[in-house]
Amino acid sequence: MDLSKLPKMGSSRPDATDPVAPSAPPIATPVEANTAPVLPIMAGDLAGEAIVAGILGVIFLMLGWTCGSWLLSALQGQTYFVPGVTWNDGSPVKFWDLEGAGAWLLFGEWVLGVCLLIEALLAVVGIIRKRFGRVMVTVCLLLGVVATLANIAAIAMQIRAGITQPFMSMIALALGALTMLLHGRRLLT
Repeated sequence: MDLSKLPKMGSSRPDATDPVAPSAPPIATPVEANTAPVLPIMAGDLAGEAIVAGILGVIFLMLGWTCGSWLLSALQGQTYFVPGVTWNDGSPVKFWDLEGAGAWLLFGEWVLGVCLLIEALLAVVGIIRKRFGRVMVTVCLLLGVVATLANIAAIAMQIRAGITQPFMSMIALALGALTMLLHGRRLLT
């Protein structure tokens, strides 16, 4: 290979004898970040969101199913005892008496699961009935606020009970905050 035909390093202007003279148009200046066009929410975006929210909602609902069972028992006026958990003397343990603020962990997971399932259903409604879009996004934003506040309370109660790293509640908090962020951005556009 003949290296004498390659352009010289450091020379900013081409030789007049160079057979390949630059005929390309000058490089355009970069577009500012604030001038990017805002694309409308498409049905495909909502369909993907509905699927992800539905799957995550079912997972978190299953993780916190004990809280849902407690809520049904409380609505019926009954005392709920956690299945398979007993005190040292053999008596059953009530839901809110779980050690290490376990009830708060289950509460945060269950609330997040319910909020994500409702969000998935609202996304499906948003695909079918486009005129409810703004109302749907507002309700989803409020659901994200509820899930985030529930998991902030769960983290605070677990730390108060001596759990120094409540990872599951932190993950649930992050998902609730992400839901708030996504729907808040949609309301602003």
